[in-house]
Amino acid sequence: MYGRSAAMGRDLRDKIEQRDAATQGLADQIMGAEAVEVAGLRWSIPEGWQAVTPGNTMRAAQLSVPSELGESTVAFSTAGGSVDANLTRWGRQMVDGVGDPIRPRAKVRDVAGMKVHVIEMNGTYMDGPPMGMKTERPYYTVRGAIIETTEGEMVFVKMWGPEDAMDRSKSAWDTMISGMTKP
Repeated sequence: MYGRSAAMGRDLRDKIEQRDAATQGLADQIMGAEAVEVAGLRWSIPEGWQAVTPGNTMRAAQLSVPSELGESTVAFSTAGGSVDANLTRWGRQMVDGVGDPIRPRAKVRDVAGMKVHVIEMNGTYMDGPPMGMKTERPYYTVRGAIIETTEGEMVFVKMWGPEDAMDRSKSAWDTMISGMTKP
């Protein structure tokens, strides 16, 4: 019974956090806070994060997350592919201590009535274009959210950066993703 009660408690906590983040997202929208809009979805930009020009044409929007521990990047896109294909691709961009790709395990959440697949991986980030040279970035974290919109479109939000900097931004990331709205 205890394990079941603990699981129910964690589930309730997660639902409350998501409700609070969604409420904050709506409040930010009403107050005119800076936001990113992609494919009819809106995310409030966390304090200290900055909208920047996307680094390539595959990105619909991009944020920079400055930190004395190293800069992190958040990219928003509507590039194609299924949930599984994108999770596999993201996993190939991260390798473990022996050089094997990491297999991300997505947690599925409901945000604003949409299914959101959320992942987090730690390891060596293989930075670079899909077919080009890669730069190994050890001790990195990648977070991702794949949103299945009510219109059947997929929106991808991926954040990467040094582990220590990413640890500091986890709460803001969670709030941004959970606060997603459909204006």
